[in-house]
Amino acid sequence: METIQTQQEYSIDFLQEEFKLLKQLIKQSKQGTSKVINFKTPQDLENHIDLNIPQQPTSDQQILDFLQKVGDLSVKTSSVHFYNNLFGGINEYSLSADYLTSTLNGTIGNMETSSLYRKMENILFKTIAQKYLKWESFSGIFSSGGSQANFYGIELAKYWKFPEKKYTCIQNLPEIRIFTSELGHYSLEKGSILMGFGQDAIIKVQSDKQGRIIPEELEKEIQNCIKQNYTPLILNLTCGTTVYGVIDKINECVQIGKKYNMWIHIDGCWGGHMLFLDEIFQKNSLVSTCDSFAWDAHKLLNVPQQCSMLITQHTDILEQTNGVEQGFFDTEDGEYKENNLDQVDQMNQYSKHVDVLKIWVYWMHYGSNGIEKLIRDAIDTAQYFSSLVKQHKNFELILEPEYVSVSFFYFPDSFLKRKEKEYDNENFWNELHKIPPIIKGKMVEEGCMMVAYQKQDQKQYKKKNFFRIIFTVDKGKEDAKYAFQQIHRLGQNL
Repeated sequence: METIQTQQEYSIDFLQEEFKLLKQLIKQSKQGTSKVINFKTPQDLENHIDLNIPQQPTSDQQILDFLQKVGDLSVKTSSVHFYNNLFGGINEYSLSADYLTSTLNGTIGNMETSSLYRKMENILFKTIAQKYLKWESFSGIFSSGGSQANFYGIELAKYWKFPEKKYTCIQNLPEIRIFTSELGHYSLEKGSILMGFGQDAIIKVQSDKQGRIIPEELEKEIQNCIKQNYTPLILNLTCGTTVYGVIDKINECVQIGKKYNMWIHIDGCWGGHMLFLDEIFQKNSLVSTCDSFAWDAHKLLNVPQQCSMLITQHTDILEQTNGVEQGFFDTEDGEYKENNLDQVDQMNQYSKHVDVLKIWVYWMHYGSNGIEKLIRDAIDTAQYFSSLVKQHKNFELILEPEYVSVSFFYFPDSFLKRKEKEYDNENFWNELHKIPPIIKGKMVEEGCMMVAYQKQDQKQYKKKNFFRIIFTVDKGKEDAKYAFQQIHRLGQNL
């Protein structure tokens, strides 16, 4: 009978077989030759894969067969035909870095176990802060996702305004208010709940037809809160809203936030990449005066999840906010402290997965100029898709894309004549509201592609279901054309 030790000696052969499967998946994803989704209901899944936890060891071949089934039954978000979410695609260089990180079983914690990784993080934060945000001072931390990066922004603002409340109960705080666009990300609400401010602390400011926060409405809301003896704490501005992908009116709003002594946080998780382009930064130059910036490298760029970070201009505030006298993990070495490399007291956990190597190797492969070109090309692809939409009678563009999100209505042939007469009729839109789910259902059933649809409710503008397609950097004009044709093929005769 084989011992556990003997089985371990054979594990290299197992890995070689598994890497064959991974190579196949990568090739199929990049070429778009496999289904994006092999849809099964939750009940059907149990008939296609054994999900019982075994009592006895399982053979290598059985495990390989199981992993093959997992690959077959999972959504291929790495496919060039996955347009559904704010992430997607695959990059072999970044993926290899993630393999290495997991092979080394690395961790981010104190300098004893993560000195090289922390050095890399600091250099990356410095590059983003100084080259793209135009900040002279900086400190940063990787997080488990964009939402947590936004949580950190709220946490830092609380310490900045009320440092004494690190040690005492928040019960005696004044009532806090956090201001964000009505189209801002829901993580602000979750963060407010987490910090004990409550969901009601979020003030959702009216946005304009393009989905940008209205500066005049922002100031009205702030003044109204002050009259009620509330304390304006944070102004959150979005760089790349979830659906329309637009940038809030940063310069005008930053001036208002500074006027009322607020911490200004930029949620750039989705669209912060736009600030890498000088022509876009110049239109939003007061980003250089903001307090914190959240960014997801895994969105748009095909870097494996998660690769999220929070960067702040306040050099020591992360340690001041989260530091405790834990002692047994403390690194007394002065060089580590002076260079801001020991992270134990900067984050609200001790250790976490190493994410920096994924974006580091990606950056090595493309260089800063290459990454900027990738962003421009992706925006160009989105604009190409929007041009197809504008030229076709069955499609209607909702607004010109600013980023890589394109939002549009689709009208089957049966709706075209009615559109001319009933465009302002609520019943017409209620019926059209049902079309995107049907088209999405057909594409999921076929597995040919995936794209998102949603309605959008603003205070002044309400829209029934429409499509929102995303073009990450792995997708080109042929992929855009393919998506356009598939939507029309599946919807024309409804």
